[in-house]
Amino acid sequence: SYEQSYERYWDLENEVTKMQKRVCSLQDEFGLGAAIDDSEARTLMASTAVSSCKETLARLQEKQKQSVEEAEVEKERIITAKERFDALRNKFEKSDDYYLAETEEEEAE
Repeated sequence: SYEQSYERYWDLENEVTKMQKRVCSLQDEFGLGAAIDDSEARTLMASTAVSSCKETLARLQEKQKQSVEEAEVEKERIITAKERFDALRNKFEKSDDYYLAETEEEEAE
């Protein structure tokens, strides 16, 4: 659902931020300079996060499509079962009506 995708996006965003902080910490610790500047790093991380979100969204849309198809099949099964039930009920109601009419005729005699 949208909420799960949104939550997943922020989880990924937080994970990327933690990783970036860890990389910066290690670079400072070992005296290494950044290979790419911060704006490029942010752009790369944002691009990666967006790509991951798009993939997740595509999977969720496929699941939703499957769920809709399954719901349609189940709906048809329910309609068929209801029609059969109604037919049986009508059959037995007619039998009951016939039995009641016979009983009333016998009592009238």
